[in-house]
Amino acid sequence: MFGFIFGMLFAFTLTILTYTAYIVIISFTLWMAVDAAKQDRFWWVALVVGVPLVGPALYFFTEKKHEYKKAPSHHVHTSQTEEQHEQSPKE
Repeated sequence: MFGFIFGMLFAFTLTILTYTAYIVIISFTLWMAVDAAKQDRFWWVALVVGVPLVGPALYFFTEKKHEYKKAPSHHVHTSQTEEQHEQSPKE
C-alpha cells in the first residue's frame, strides 16, 4: 500500500515538473523567436524555431545578452545605504 501511494506521488510530481519544463522551454523559445522577428533576423528565427533549446540559447547569449548590458538599471527605490554608496569617495 505504501509503495503504491509513494509511486503515485512520485509519478504526479514528475509529471508536474515535466509540464513546467515544457512551459518554460516553449515560453523561452517564443520570446527569442519574437525578438528575432522584431529585428528582421530571418535566419535567427529559423534557427530558434528549428533547433529547440540550442537555437534559443545561442540567440540569447550572442544577441540578446548584449542588449541587457546596454540597458540602464531600473531602481524603483533608493535606500540610505545606496545613497551613502553613491556619495562615498571614488578611488
